[in-house]
Amino acid sequence: MTKRKNVLNQTTPINEVKNPIKPYEDKEKRIVFDISFKGLFYFVDCKGFTNRLRNEKEFSEKFSQFITLIHKLEKKEFGQELIQEPGMRHCHLIKQEEKRELVHKCFVESLKECVSQPDQREDYWAQITEGEKLYQIGFEKEWRFIGIYKENRNLFYILLFDWHHSLFPDERRNTINLKLMKYSLFGRNK
Repeated sequence: MTKRKNVLNQTTPINEVKNPIKPYEDKEKRIVFDISFKGLFYFVDCKGFTNRLRNEKEFSEKFSQFITLIHKLEKKEFGQELIQEPGMRHCHLIKQEEKRELVHKCFVESLKECVSQPDQREDYWAQITEGEKLYQIGFEKEWRFIGIYKENRNLFYILLFDWHHSLFPDERRNTINLKLMKYSLFGRNK
């Protein structure tokens, strides 16, 4: 085995190195939409609510619409332009306890495939939503997404897609036969 020798640096470092790339600073305060929730794309069938779709094609179309929507919304100010009157018509705080409870049940249901212990699913809900308000955001189409808004980070954390307008149903938008909805991106398909 050879003995290591200390290597001496023969060059003198330049002290005036400057980085030409400035750190990113978002002066427009854009909303960031976070889709990292691990249960977001798993199926949910709960009390007349489902986030299943007909097939892969329908999922692709709806997700493309979702991407278009978040590009439209990212330049808006969350409170004044989206939620507060006269904000966007389909963007609002979910105040009704029965609706909040349905979102809670759907959230827990969506975790069944990826979190095996029921108490862990409940703990995850408590951890994410503690002290937070639930919001629904929608735009031109019948579907909505549900989540919480973290004001200090200008982040909307999406917890649930409501593809069929089932959380706040109305006769005009709820004419779909939910039995035909058999596709889920992850998890079991019917």
